Amino acid sequence: MLKSVFSSCLLLLASLLITTCSGTSAGKTSYTVMVYMCGSDLESENGAATADIEEMLKIGSTTNLHVVIQTGGASEWKNDQVKADKTQRWLVEKDSLQMLAELEPVSMGQSKSLSDFITWAAASYPADRYILIMWNHGAGSVDGYGADELFDNALLDLKGIDQALASATSTAKIRFEMIGFDTCLMANIETASIAARYADWFVASEELEPGHGWNYTPVLASLVTNAALDGDVLGRIIVDTYRDQAASEGTDGAITLSVVNLKKIPALVSAIDAFASSVQLDGEIPLHLARARNKAEDYGNDRANNSFTDMVDLSDLVKQLAREESFGKAAAIDEALKEAVVYRIGSESTPVAAGLSIFFPFRDRDSFAERVKKYATNPFPESWKKLVTDYSGLMLADTSGIEFDKGEPEEIDEDETNYVSRSGKKNTTKGKVYRAGIDSKDFAQLASIYMVLGRMDRQNPDKFVMLGIDSDVYLTNGKVSSDFEGEWVTLDGNFVSMYEEDENDEGYVYSIPAKINGKTVDIVVTVDKKDGNYKIQGASEGVDPKTGIPSKQFFRLKKGDRVTPLFATFNIKTDKDGFDEGTAFVYDEGRLDLKKLPAGEYLIGFLATDMAQNDSMSDFKTVEVH
Repeated sequence: MLKSVFSSCLLLLASLLITTCSGTSAGKTSYTVMVYMCGSDLESENGAATADIEEMLKIGSTTNLHVVIQTGGASEWKNDQVKADKTQRWLVEKDSLQMLAELEPVSMGQSKSLSDFITWAAASYPADRYILIMWNHGAGSVDGYGADELFDNALLDLKGIDQALASATSTAKIRFEMIGFDTCLMANIETASIAARYADWFVASEELEPGHGWNYTPVLASLVTNAALDGDVLGRIIVDTYRDQAASEGTDGAITLSVVNLKKIPALVSAIDAFASSVQLDGEIPLHLARARNKAEDYGNDRANNSFTDMVDLSDLVKQLAREESFGKAAAIDEALKEAVVYRIGSESTPVAAGLSIFFPFRDRDSFAERVKKYATNPFPESWKKLVTDYSGLMLADTSGIEFDKGEPEEIDEDETNYVSRSGKKNTTKGKVYRAGIDSKDFAQLASIYMVLGRMDRQNPDKFVMLGIDSDVYLTNGKVSSDFEGEWVTLDGNFVSMYEEDENDEGYVYSIPAKINGKTVDIVVTVDKKDGNYKIQGASEGVDPKTGIPSKQFFRLKKGDRVTPLFATFNIKTDKDGFDEGTAFVYDEGRLDLKKLPAGEYLIGFLATDMAQNDSMSDFKTVEVH
């Protein structure tokens, strides 16, 4: 939603005042903004690129500001000017697009396509300063940027981005004031270290971005008012107006965006190099490092579908190492990071996001070999690439898992227990407690443990239907326990399944797999540790099955939406998993409650994951609910 005229004026006045104080160099009074817009499914399905072009058209180009776009990569465009079967270049004028070039379609996931666009734009619209904005999907530092629908969802990896920038800046003899990614997951140190060779400032998001992305109207308006703005001030305007638009759209529950001073990146990379060189693996996974990685906030997760990007917040990783009393050379990383990230925002589901992430393989065990091989092609210190390669290799070599005592969990009366859960909750149940033993040698290896509640499918006795998992269990004297009173979680009175996505100092982040008006999503829920209050932040479409990269669609649930709960299933005979649909209902207040389950037999067990990400399941106990 656009700001009011009054608010926009205040914003522009503030930018002028900040610029005056920052001592921007005189004479640099013109900008060329290059937008590399690979439309992808964001445009063909939702018209997101067209919406952002319309934001740009409200301002357009002026004598001192030229906004040029290259369009491509979408099978359909939601406007009557851009052609899907051509690569086109445009000048954005106020209220109109002027086509400057029409080419045969080229892959937007190709390095040469990006470098040709930059070279052409710099030659066609020379300026004192240049900005490059990469618009599309982002998949982190392994897969990079893109998803061109016309070329098999081609992605431009970091090596390709580096080659394009090197070629274009050398040919055009320019350096960028700013490089920005209006995408998901590209605020990472690996991408920033590449950008630092060709630009002074960097703006990107650690976590997923909502479909509306940046708000281009006030950003371009600030440059029209003062084309002498430097990247620091402009970056802050991008971040603030992005946050404001997300708040107005109801998508601010899971956002991040940061402004990075790229001149400070070499020192940060050097600190990471020194830390990685100091880590000794000695043939086994160091528990202090594994525990720190396990606890640190990471991004782009879709736990219900077992899909992870393994992009972890760099600052939180260092902080967790300090808690493990293993700070060492990681301390220098923290100091350099604080110097590099000059401005940032987070949200209730990303409370510790400090501005830059880094690839550290941990959760996506099934893809370690492939992803680490891809990652090794990145222009980044060999010490870090060797660390993640060796670390993931040790994880794959460890196949033992957590060992539960044999036999089904025991059922004990509540008066025999006096437990405190990992969240600090005392056991006060009036029902039963179910308890399983864990081998003492495995306790230190626990990364996560959950109580699992499910039932056998009434139509297919070989299919197990998981109602959900509860992470708030009790760990006491070599035992894991959970109370159960025959109740489960409901949304507006309807049973749903919930999965813990993340835990941090402030609280927990959960996902509820469901369909909203026919779209498969994860409903994101945050729970405050202090008071136990919850908030439904919105819905994310998770990982796109066509491209394998996280979707950019995050939206607010509205009263009247049709919700169909999804429950994970596993077939004992065929080893196939999937999801069953529950009974659909109409979303109302978004209220979460516990409700008595229908009478019948249910199964209770425990699921444990060790530091090598091996999953182990205890036997199940049959429980009768009356």
